Amino acid sequence: MSYKFEYATESIKQFLSNQNTFWDVELEHELQPVLQRLRDFGELEAGANVGFMPGITELVYELQGKTFKLVYTVSAELQIVKFYECYAMSHSIDWQIALDAMSDSSEEYYIPQIGDHRKFLKAIDLISQSEMNPCSLGSAMGSRAKKVKDISRRGYYYSSFLEALGLLEILKIDSKAPCTYKLTAKGELIAKAPNTDTKERLFAEALLGFFPLQLLIDATARDQKELTSELIGEVIRQTSKDGCGGTTNPRRAGSLRSLINWVSRMAGIPIYHQLYIPNIYAD
Repeated sequence: MSYKFEYATESIKQFLSNQNTFWDVELEHELQPVLQRLRDFGELEAGANVGFMPGITELVYELQGKTFKLVYTVSAELQIVKFYECYAMSHSIDWQIALDAMSDSSEEYYIPQIGDHRKFLKAIDLISQSEMNPCSLGSAMGSRAKKVKDISRRGYYYSSFLEALGLLEILKIDSKAPCTYKLTAKGELIAKAPNTDTKERLFAEALLGFFPLQLLIDATARDQKELTSELIGEVIRQTSKDGCGGTTNPRRAGSLRSLINWVSRMAGIPIYHQLYIPNIYAD
């Protein structure tokens, strides 16, 4: 019999129960197994600090990961885990400076089809280590396609967005030869950064300079509009380079949502979210 989850406040319940709304890929990767183990066993194998809090009679557990911090109690008798605090961990990134520098733009942008920042960081590392073209990058990033054009399409998913962020140059010598890639000075800074935290910080700063994301952050953090699928879709229609439709547009909308969730957590940006139907962690 699994443990029941209870929440000290509605905001904690919303955050833990609406994964698609509030979580980014990195947070999901770290927090979801923790919640699943608490759901199954009511305890973790190790890692949580134990103490007391004013007004709470039970032992209080505090668990902090790279992306989150949880404070909760466990009643083995009632089989209840109750959450009293829940934070997404952020870094000291001045996101308001990036928005202050934003200007009206009629430029069209490549909207990404991938929402996991870690994959873009991997692509940057690969390009910094050896000469890459769309096919070799697509293969290195895990494409299982058989045809060169399909493998290359995977490579373009990464290189086109990195170019839009100002982290990559796409070099074309002649019409017959495949293009090659060269990191810009900002891209080289990320590739040569001494640790993952610094790489992520620099990539987050690059994202904050991406005009479609700036529009979404400005609308939600400053104008206090909800981050809805409709708002994301409207920004894509206004700024997309290729006017994508069909299944591509929802995929790009999902990627933008995931990236804005990640960068808002990294920078501590107060995004207003539209809630979805709670997932399996809601009661």
